[in-house]
Formats: sequence, structure tokens, C-alpha cells
Amino acid sequence: MISKAYRERAALDLEGRIKKVTVNDINVPIKSITRSSNAVTVITDRSPTITQIKSVKIFDENNALITERSSQVDVRDSITLDFRFTFEVI
Repeated sequence: MISKAYRERAALDLEGRIKKVTVNDINVPIKSITRSSNAVTVITDRSPTITQIKSVKIFDENNALITERSSQVDVRDSITLDFRFTFEVI
């Protein structure tokens, strides 16, 4: 079993490494990165120019991929999106 202290330390490391979010390979500014115990939440700024979501990626300080999600979602006109990701170290 992994101790709670170790999971919190891993979450702290992840919080410090997240540096970039892209949607369809276009940078989306990060609004906030917060950590609560062993969970890290990333929230982006709103992006009014996105009309379709094909991929969402999160990168570290070395531009190495942390996670990626693919989809095929159309965004209606006059809708602006922000993105929220929560990682729980278990």
C-alpha cells in the first residue's frame, strides 16, 4: 500500500511540473493549478475560438506529454469553453 504522505508528495511534484495545456495543438492559457492532499486540479482560461475539440494535451516543463485525451466534439457558436482536469494520485 502506498502511504498517504507519498501520494501527497507525488501530487506536489505533478502540480509543479504542469506547464502547458493544448487543445487541437493550440496553447490554451492555464488559469490555475491547485493541489488538495493527493489531488491536482488544472483550470484553463476560456477560449472563444475553439469550434471543435479533437485533442486535449497536458505537458510538463520539458514539453513532455503528461496526458492526452482525444475526442470529436463540435462546439456551438457563441459558446466559450474552459477546461478542468483533476488528477488523483492513488
